[in-house]
Amino acid sequence: MDNDGNILIKKCLFNVMKDNKKRKVAELVSYLLIAITVAVPPYIPIIGDNPIIGFLFQILLLFVIFYNRSSFFGDKLHKIVKLYFFWAFICIIRGLLIADNYIEYKQLLIGSLGMLTPIVIFLFNKPAYVANIYSKWVRGLVLIIVLLICLGIGLSELYVSPLLLLCFYAPLFKKRKRIILFFFLILFIINDLEARSQIIKGGLVLIALLCIYFDVRVSNSLLKKIHVASYLSVLILFGFILADSTQVIFGNLTVEEAQSHNNGKDANQFDTRSLLLVDVFNSAVENKYFIYGNTPARGFEYSASTDLFVNQYDNEKTFNKGERHKNEMGLTNIFTWCGLIGLILYTMVYIKASSLAIYHSNNTYIKYLACYVGFCWAYGWVEFPTNFASMDIALWVMIALCYSEKIRSMSNEEFKNWIPTLWK
Repeated sequence: MDNDGNILIKKCLFNVMKDNKKRKVAELVSYLLIAITVAVPPYIPIIGDNPIIGFLFQILLLFVIFYNRSSFFGDKLHKIVKLYFFWAFICIIRGLLIADNYIEYKQLLIGSLGMLTPIVIFLFNKPAYVANIYSKWVRGLVLIIVLLICLGIGLSELYVSPLLLLCFYAPLFKKRKRIILFFFLILFIINDLEARSQIIKGGLVLIALLCIYFDVRVSNSLLKKIHVASYLSVLILFGFILADSTQVIFGNLTVEEAQSHNNGKDANQFDTRSLLLVDVFNSAVENKYFIYGNTPARGFEYSASTDLFVNQYDNEKTFNKGERHKNEMGLTNIFTWCGLIGLILYTMVYIKASSLAIYHSNNTYIKYLACYVGFCWAYGWVEFPTNFASMDIALWVMIALCYSEKIRSMSNEEFKNWIPTLWK
């Protein structure tokens, strides 16, 4: 009897120590997320710009997540996610073998960190850990936002995107926080009327917020159609926003005509993406890395988009081997570094996540988020610059929630009770 009692006490002490360790790791992750928010480019204007510090925080976070992945992640990792990571590591190793100067090794580090951002899927899986980590991250963000407002510095999605998840579900919070999140979202949207991407993403979050607030009854069949439409919205992007790129690629327009067409637009209509997309595509074809990618150590050759560099850098910046390492369009970076194979795998990670949320979820709220994730994939041809930084991490948190079996198994009532724990 005494032996049984001693064994029980030892087990209890072991579990307590194990839980304490997990809590400390979760706290460390939260602090690292806050540190990355302020220390990783693009820098918040009130701090210095030492990239080495940012790299250290990013590498440490990657190590902590990977080392503790079994503690944070409770589900079986889906095959498509494994395949993406497998291919990403192959591309990283290839980059390590072909890099032959300091710039390429630096680019390899930057690109590898961006490619491995989906590791966030491991971190934001179990509801209790998600709440523990996210709530501390949000507290840090709130302090940063207050400081930015007091100093008259605008609210950029590059820093405050993690709060969009809370805004998405603002009606599920208590009244005071609900009002704060609503006004933050409005301020986020109108902060810079020339920041088109910020307006579009904020506007879609506002639509979801209003649907939840007014308890709009959306049938499962309609949500499935919206889910498909969210991915097909890429056709609208290529038909209108990126129209010049498709015309050039299919030979209906010359590069010179596209440049002339772009130069004739005013600042609010200026197309900063189409010519970049033309360069990304042409470089992959001409240099024969269309299928396998150019590795994260290298980039894409630019010619059509030269005017954009003159506007941005006053023709003073030089690029390694005449290549631009990355650009603002996240999916084109994945294509440049990992080729068509990597792009397909990366896309399937999105589709698998949102499909699980749409077809294998017990609550409606996560299905709304799945539709937004679908749109984010389409908008990846315009935005999300493949950085292991605040904005991209916030996106992958949403994707992680769609993968989480425990969150998908929640009822509407359980989800309503859980969401407020993300800001407590």
